[in-house]
Amino acid sequence: MKTIGEIIRTSRVDRALSEQQLSGLTRIDAKYIQALEENDFKKLPPATFTKGFVRNLAQALGKNPDEWVALLRRDYQAATISTTPLSLPRRRAKFSLASLFQSQMALLLLGSLVFVIYLGFQYRAVITPPALEVINPLKDAVTISPITIEGKTASGTTITINDDLKITPDSSGYFAAKLNFSPGQNEVKVSVTNRFGRSTTKIVPITIVSQ
Repeated sequence: MKTIGEIIRTSRVDRALSEQQLSGLTRIDAKYIQALEENDFKKLPPATFTKGFVRNLAQALGKNPDEWVALLRRDYQAATISTTPLSLPRRRAKFSLASLFQSQMALLLLGSLVFVIYLGFQYRAVITPPALEVINPLKDAVTISPITIEGKTASGTTITINDDLKITPDSSGYFAAKLNFSPGQNEVKVSVTNRFGRSTTKIVPITIVSQ
């Protein structure tokens, strides 16, 4: 199947016309006639003008203008499709760049969210007093001296018992200390202070009886 360029060249040669002579007859620049004959559509003006060139050439060479325009449309579309893959790498590059930017933004947002959550926990630790649970003795217990005072709190804190004895809990927060009390009504005062200076105090009333 001949291309539009081959048909134009064959028709021109059959009429024994050079490109310059055909240019003079049609007032179409010879470089455009040459581009058409070589099917080099990149060197041609916009499609509207190129269709006009083909119509004029067909009329000058005694051919059917509509048939030549149809052939031009066919060959032009084929040329466009064949050159389309050349632009695909550039499109992929733009897409890759956009994807990279989106990934970086997602990581930045995720990092910011983690940082905000971390700050929230730190702020809560600063303003919240440490938890304190006195396991022994029980409130209003009646017992004998000495007493083992046991409890649980946060690790890394300082525990003060009856404003005198200072101890620290183990890694699980457990603490224990043995104290002597005089017979009669007494109080066990347990205070715990964290590294931010926040403290919690519990007072447990007890009764000590003689052995």
